[in-house]
Amino acid sequence: MAKYLNFFLTGAYSAGGGAPAPELDGEQLVQLGQISTFTVTTTGTNGGGNADAQIVLNLAGLPAASDVVTINFGTNADAAVSTSSAPFIGTDNAAGYAAYNVQMKKAIVKAIKANPGGTVSSVIAPLAQDVNAKYDPANKVYFKDFAIS
Repeated sequence: MAKYLNFFLTGAYSAGGGAPAPELDGEQLVQLGQISTFTVTTTGTNGGGNADAQIVLNLAGLPAASDVVTINFGTNADAAVSTSSAPFIGTDNAAGYAAYNVQMKKAIVKAIKANPGGTVSSVIAPLAQDVNAKYDPANKVYFKDFAIS
């Protein structure tokens, strides 16, 4: 198990600030030993690209004001576009979001278990498509926002 989990942001957009956030682009590290639990959820309107997808990492041993890391992700790399582009598999609805979120959880667990004795392990966002489908770059998923609260 590595010491840090890396989330590489592309086209960062501050969900809290409601604006592009180029200062967040690039590597965002979380100390792996402090992660106690995590969830992957999608909220918002089903269909039409109006749903938000996020990873919430709950950290142990830190003050209340800095024990939660929220990472939004979506299918749009444009920094002028908000995070409201939740990835889905199959259909743009709750079932499609849930199917994708299972794949994202697997990617996070894979990164947690990877690189034993190493320093950094990166979470690679899975494509928003069936795992057996032919590669389609239009289905790429991007980490968009990283906030500590």
